[in-house]
Amino acid sequence: MKKIRKTGRGTESKRSARRRTGRAGRDGDVGPGLGSTAQPPPDRFDLYELCVQSPEYDARMIDAIYRVGKPPRRSTVGRRGSKLSRCSLILGEDFCGTAAIARAWVDMDESRKAVAVDHDREVIERAILSNAQPFSHGGHRHSIGAAAGMDSVARTRIDYLLADARDAEDRADVIALLNFAVCELHDRASLVGYLSHARRRLRKHGRLVCDIYGGADAFVPSQTHRTFDHPAGHEVEYTWEQRKANPLTGMVENAIHFRVRPGRRSKQWSTHRDAFVYHWRLWSIPELREAMSEAGFASTEVFARSAGAITHDGQFAVEALTNPEELDESFSCLVVGRV
Repeated sequence: MKKIRKTGRGTESKRSARRRTGRAGRDGDVGPGLGSTAQPPPDRFDLYELCVQSPEYDARMIDAIYRVGKPPRRSTVGRRGSKLSRCSLILGEDFCGTAAIARAWVDMDESRKAVAVDHDREVIERAILSNAQPFSHGGHRHSIGAAAGMDSVARTRIDYLLADARDAEDRADVIALLNFAVCELHDRASLVGYLSHARRRLRKHGRLVCDIYGGADAFVPSQTHRTFDHPAGHEVEYTWEQRKANPLTGMVENAIHFRVRPGRRSKQWSTHRDAFVYHWRLWSIPELREAMSEAGFASTEVFARSAGAITHDGQFAVEALTNPEELDESFSCLVVGRV
């Protein structure tokens, strides 16, 4: 099994533990241990990747943003049939959780590598376990051996670091902190400090990519419900709850809940109440861009959360937003800093 590197500021605080794993609900499942061989029921991490994340899409968006404004390189055909830059691009996934984006990144091309950083041991160990299994809707990677028919060599291209992201020293071509992880930084000093450290880790022409949300509904308590089919046949009900919001401070409390039953005919539901709970500072677009400039980034840009088009060779086509009307009344977008 691949070893976890540990560095930095000692044991995590209780707040930081809740940050990436949330707070397990009263009826929440406990994830299986690394040595488990039985097929477990979906736990809250499985459900999060199924209902919340689109790691393959995000990896392709990051690749497209990295290529904006760069001279063309000799390309190769990626695993999904799209053309990619033929160079050993390294992704740093900070606040990585189960590192789904890092896995999708190395799956795009055999030359790619990733460094997944989080200071919560539970999710780092869970990330390593996840690499021995296929995506719920895609492909996985890592170094737990030839499990699930995956290429064990490809899995060795992810390095896991148990550390505060501000202590990570691994260089990268692009650093991503998605799933609104930048909102874990609650004050400007912490924000600028992290951004300054991330900039120093980036190689020449590097990019920092983070996502934020805002608009008319950002500070309105509400709930959103969706239903998903798990590949193992389970029916999953997902709820996103904006629980508390204070527009005077920018602080919000959000939560994710799941209900799962073995199939649509079953009447027995298992409930994951408060599977993940978040205490965030919602940064605005100009606040985040100003902080990036203060941290030393040469320029900043804003991109839509989805690609505008797909080119004839399968690449995502993206352009920086220049007109505020391109954002919806309630929006999610990507804010990018260039070295």
